Amino acid sequence: MTHDTLSWLDSLLGSGIRPGWAACAFSAGLGHPERAYPSIIVAGTNGKGSTSATLASILNVSDIAPVSTPHLTSSSCASDWKVGDASIDDESLVRAIDSLRITARKTGITPTYFEALTLIAFIAFAHAGCEVAVSRWEWEGGSTRRTSSVRSRL
Repeated sequence: MTHDTLSWLDSLLGSGIRPGWAACAFSAGLGHPERAYPSIIVAGTNGKGSTSATLASILNVSDIAPVSTPHLTSSSCASDWKVGDASIDDESLVRAIDSLRITARKTGITPTYFEALTLIAFIAFAHAGCEVAVSRWEWEGGSTRRTSSVRSRL
């Protein structure tokens, strides 16, 4: 990844959480990438990793191209975020981060680090043409967590 791209993302570290729906303004400005595919969100106290891995495995053998975000709070996105069995490549991450940076500049809203990682994942997975996302999400403020932007299709 380019130094400029990583510097922008690193500048968001320690930004904490922001109650409310500011991330939705980003999502709208990006064309709602989280709506490009259905999502299975795995949350809770225990078992997120194993449940996410099991669901992704089932989808893989079913010839569905799943996305897995086993640890969304990690800064090592390239190794943690997967499309099928492959990690998302640096070029896709840079494209997603740059899209977010441009939208942040246009909206005048700086995302928190968690919001940025969430939106970067949505963008990268939409560009990868994923059929379904299996996502392990860490807690970030109850009903105002960013996963609330993902709509249920049930």
